Order: sequence, then structure tokens, then C-alpha cells
Amino acid sequence: MISIVVPVYNVEKYLRRCLDSILAQTFIDYECILVDDASPDNCPAICDEYAAKDKRFRVIHKKQNEGLPAARKSGQKLISAEFLMHVDSDDWLEPNALEILYNKQRETNADMVIGSFREYFIDKTRNIVFIDSIISNKQKILTNFFSKRFKYIWGKLYRTQVFEHIMQPSNLIYAEDMVVNVQILCSDLCNTIAVIKDIVYNYDCSTGGISQGLLCTPGKAVNFFESLVFVRNYLKQNQYFNFCIKGYFYRFIFAVLYVKLFYNVPKHDVLKLLRSAKFPYIYFPINIKSLAFNIMNCLFFINQNLYKTIIDKYSKFRQRNV
Repeated sequence: MISIVVPVYNVEKYLRRCLDSILAQTFIDYECILVDDASPDNCPAICDEYAAKDKRFRVIHKKQNEGLPAARKSGQKLISAEFLMHVDSDDWLEPNALEILYNKQRETNADMVIGSFREYFIDKTRNIVFIDSIISNKQKILTNFFSKRFKYIWGKLYRTQVFEHIMQPSNLIYAEDMVVNVQILCSDLCNTIAVIKDIVYNYDCSTGGISQGLLCTPGKAVNFFESLVFVRNYLKQNQYFNFCIKGYFYRFIFAVLYVKLFYNVPKHDVLKLLRSAKFPYIYFPINIKSLAFNIMNCLFFINQNLYKTIIDKYSKFRQRNV
């Protein structure tokens, strides 16, 4: 049996699409926990509607909004299955998603099965297709985590027990998926992951969800950075922050920090954040792409206005060519 947790908040326009995709699954042995995080729109009624017409659906109505991490945690407390999948309420599953993920888990006995996915933008779509593989080496698991798009919590089938003892700090709203997954991958309960090329999940990038958007507000940037510090510290505490992992971590981090996060944050505030977290200001380039990011890192500190001009052009280019 598979438990599906769907946190719901202010997604009335998209919720039926999500829930209908779950109802349409070719794999029928599942339960779906809908967590209404005190949504102010018609979502609570829609959740009740689906629970009334299919006994596999259950609803938690929270009295006050507590945010995505807390909503997911509330749902996890009620699950009863051996396997768990998280689905965001503005996204949807392919009809055979659960069947494909479950069959791969049975075939490989993996603790986590990672499916490929499709991104939907306003006028375009993009397939993110992985290579079929089975990884049982912790070093390889973590390098793949930072070098590939494995960081999301959705689109994966987890053995439920891997969530035991996972910390989900309620203040870490952004990059929360990374905070949870890095703990799972470092855990003794997660030793094998299977990666599949089949597209099982549809990620809607046009709905304005909290993880979307190229540029960040200062508040979001700081919160995202706090999550990255948590991840770095957790890797250190568990003795996984070796030379190789450190290289992949900083390569990913600095691409995110300067190209996405710090656009709207004053330079002196950035310096203060980096100093307090003991993050380096720049990192040693691994390849040509890394060198380009490193140049942008330096430019940020030399002339933040010129840096913003370049990022503006890059952002417009991304929007046209995504």
C-alpha cells in the first residue's frame, strides 16, 4: 500500500486537477491524506467532496495556517502504508505513476525511487528525464543529489520508515525539500535509491508556488540561505562533508546564491550572512560553467548594479528559451 500526502492551501483553481490525477491511478492500493492548511478559498469543500466519494481519501482540516513543512508533517502522522509519496496540490501525476514507482521498488528493494518529471510553463513544457540507475553508495547518492535535480520531495516513492527522526524546522520554508531529503539520504535507513527515466510527475511552474521564480525577495533569500546553512551543517555533523561532496555542494550553492537569491539583497547584508555562516565568498571553479558563475560572484561584490543588469538580461533570456 502507498500513502499519498497532499498539502492544500489556496489552490482552488488547480486542486481538482491534482486529485483527479490521483483518482485515475492504475495502481489502486493507496490512501490519500489531504491536509487543508486553513485554506481561505473553496479548497476545504473540495477536499471534503473527494473524501465523500472515495473512501481512500481522508481530510485534515487545520484551524490555522502553519505552512508547508508543518502541513506535510501533519499528513505523515496519519499514514499507515509501507510507502509514501508527496504530491503538491498544484501539480498532478501521470496515470501510471504509482504503478511504475511501486514496480521499480519491488524490483530493486530501493528505499527511495526517483521518477522523471515534466515542467509546465505558461507557454512551454520541458521534460526532465533521468537515466535508469540504481545507486547504493552514499558518496554517489549525495553527489547525484547536488549535481542532478533530485532535491524535490515530490515525484518520489519513499519507504515510509526513512522519515523517522527527520527534523522539519517550521521556520525553514524555502528549500524545505532539500532540508528533508539530505537527512533521508544521510540516514542509515536509506541505503539504495533507484532512478527511472519514466515521467511520473507534472510540475506546474506557472502557478506562483513558493519554490518558483528566478529572482527572490530579500526575506525569501535569507530564509533560503538559512536552509542551505542547515544542509551544510547537517552534512558536516554526519561526516559527509568531504572534499568531493563539498565541491558539488558549493558548486550548486553558489549558482543559486548569486544568480537567484541575492539579486535584491544589499551587498553588505550578503557579506554579513556569508560571514556569520562561515561560507566562502567564492569557490574554486570545477568547469567552464562553474567559472562563469564564479565571475558573477566576483562581479556581485565589485559592482552590484552591473551584476543586476546582467542578471536582468539573463532572466529575460531564460524566460524566452526555457
